[in-house]
Amino acid sequence: RTGPAAGPPSDADVLFTAGEPWGKCLVVLSGRARVTCGKDELSFDVGSMAVLGGEALKNANEIADFSAYILSAELWVLSLHKEDLGIEGAHPSAALPSGAASPTASASS
Repeated sequence: RTGPAAGPPSDADVLFTAGEPWGKCLVVLSGRARVTCGKDELSFDVGSMAVLGGEALKNANEIADFSAYILSAELWVLSLHKEDLGIEGAHPSAALPSGAASPTASASS
Protein backbone atom coordinates (compact mmCIF):
# COMPACT_ATOMS: atom_id res chain seq x y z
CA ARG A 1 0.00 0.00 0.00
CA THR A 2 1.40 3.34 -0.95
CA GLY A 3 -0.96 5.51 1.11
CA PRO A 4 -1.29 5.71 4.90
CA ALA A 5 -2.71 2.65 6.66
CA ALA A 6 -5.69 4.65 7.92
CA GLY A 7 -7.81 6.97 5.83
CA PRO A 8 -8.72 7.00 2.17
CA PRO A 9 -6.55 5.08 -0.30
CA SER A 10 -4.14 6.79 -2.64
CA ASP A 11 -4.81 6.52 -6.39
CA ALA A 12 -2.08 3.85 -6.66
CA ASP A 13 -3.94 1.66 -4.14
CA VAL A 14 -7.25 1.62 -6.04
CA LEU A 15 -7.99 -1.70 -7.78
CA PHE A 16 -11.51 -0.99 -9.11
CA THR A 17 -13.67 2.13 -9.18
CA ALA A 18 -17.47 1.97 -9.31
CA GLY A 19 -18.78 3.43 -12.54
CA GLU A 20 -15.65 2.63 -14.56
CA PRO A 21 -14.98 -0.40 -16.82
CA TRP A 22 -13.64 -3.52 -15.05
CA GLY A 23 -10.85 -4.14 -17.55
CA LYS A 24 -9.44 -7.06 -15.56
CA CYS A 25 -10.20 -9.85 -13.15
CA LEU A 26 -8.07 -10.13 -10.01
CA VAL A 27 -7.53 -13.22 -7.88
CA VAL A 28 -6.13 -12.30 -4.47
CA LEU A 29 -3.18 -14.55 -3.65
CA SER A 30 -2.00 -12.88 -0.46
CA GLY A 31 -2.97 -9.81 1.51
CA ARG A 32 -6.28 -8.01 1.96
CA ALA A 33 -8.42 -5.66 -0.06
CA ARG A 34 -11.46 -3.62 0.94
CA VAL A 35 -14.55 -3.75 -1.28
CA THR A 36 -17.32 -1.14 -1.16
CA CYS A 37 -20.60 -1.68 -3.00
CA GLY A 38 -24.21 -0.60 -3.27
CA LYS A 39 -25.92 2.71 -2.76
CA ASP A 40 -25.36 2.30 0.99
CA GLU A 41 -21.63 1.81 0.33
CA LEU A 42 -21.38 -1.36 2.38
CA SER A 43 -17.74 -2.36 2.93
CA PHE A 44 -16.13 -5.72 3.55
CA ASP A 45 -12.63 -7.11 3.42
CA VAL A 46 -11.47 -9.95 1.18
CA GLY A 47 -8.34 -12.08 1.32
CA SER A 48 -6.69 -15.09 -0.29
CA MET A 49 -8.55 -16.71 -3.19
CA ALA A 50 -11.11 -13.90 -3.46
CA VAL A 51 -12.04 -13.09 -7.07
CA LEU A 52 -12.69 -9.45 -7.94
CA GLY A 53 -14.08 -8.44 -11.31
CA GLY A 54 -14.76 -11.95 -12.59
CA GLU A 55 -17.33 -10.55 -15.03
CA ALA A 56 -14.45 -8.88 -16.90
CA LEU A 57 -13.63 -12.29 -18.38
CA LYS A 58 -16.99 -12.11 -20.18
CA ASN A 59 -16.98 -8.40 -21.02
CA ALA A 60 -14.01 -6.21 -20.12
CA ASN A 61 -16.02 -3.07 -20.94
CA GLU A 62 -18.72 -3.85 -18.36
CA ILE A 63 -19.04 -1.10 -15.77
CA ALA A 64 -17.96 -2.00 -12.22
CA ASP A 65 -20.69 -1.77 -9.60
CA PHE A 66 -18.20 -1.78 -6.72
CA SER A 67 -14.95 -0.16 -5.69
CA ALA A 68 -11.92 -1.95 -4.22
CA TYR A 69 -8.57 -0.89 -2.88
CA ILE A 70 -5.50 -2.39 -1.24
CA LEU A 71 -5.94 -2.65 2.52
CA SER A 72 -2.86 -4.56 3.72
CA ALA A 73 0.75 -3.42 3.54
CA GLU A 74 1.22 -5.79 0.57
CA LEU A 75 -1.24 -7.36 -1.82
CA TRP A 76 -0.32 -10.10 -4.28
CA VAL A 77 -2.83 -10.73 -7.06
CA LEU A 78 -3.13 -12.70 -10.27
CA SER A 79 -4.40 -10.29 -12.92
CA LEU A 80 -6.41 -11.91 -15.73
CA HIS A 81 -7.53 -10.20 -18.93
CA LYS A 82 -10.02 -11.67 -21.41
CA GLU A 83 -7.62 -11.08 -24.32
CA ASP A 84 -4.79 -12.94 -22.57
CA LEU A 85 -6.94 -16.03 -22.05
CA GLY A 86 -8.16 -16.29 -25.64
CA ILE A 87 -11.80 -16.24 -24.56
CA GLU A 88 -13.95 -15.61 -27.60
CA GLY A 89 -17.33 -15.54 -25.90
CA ALA A 90 -18.63 -18.67 -27.64
CA HIS A 91 -20.33 -21.41 -25.69
CA PRO A 92 -17.89 -24.33 -25.07
CA SER A 93 -20.13 -26.73 -27.01
CA ALA A 94 -19.66 -24.60 -30.14
CA ALA A 95 -16.15 -26.03 -30.47
CA LEU A 96 -17.32 -29.67 -30.35
CA PRO A 97 -17.27 -31.72 -33.57
CA SER A 98 -20.71 -32.42 -35.03
CA GLY A 99 -22.38 -35.37 -33.37
CA ALA A 100 -20.26 -35.03 -30.18
CA ALA A 101 -22.11 -34.86 -26.89
CA SER A 102 -21.98 -31.67 -24.89
CA PRO A 103 -20.32 -32.02 -21.45
CA THR A 104 -23.65 -31.03 -19.91
CA ALA A 105 -25.75 -33.38 -22.03
CA SER A 106 -27.24 -36.33 -20.20
CA ALA A 107 -26.88 -39.83 -21.55
CA SER A 108 -30.09 -41.57 -22.52
CA SER A 109 -30.67 -45.09 -21.28
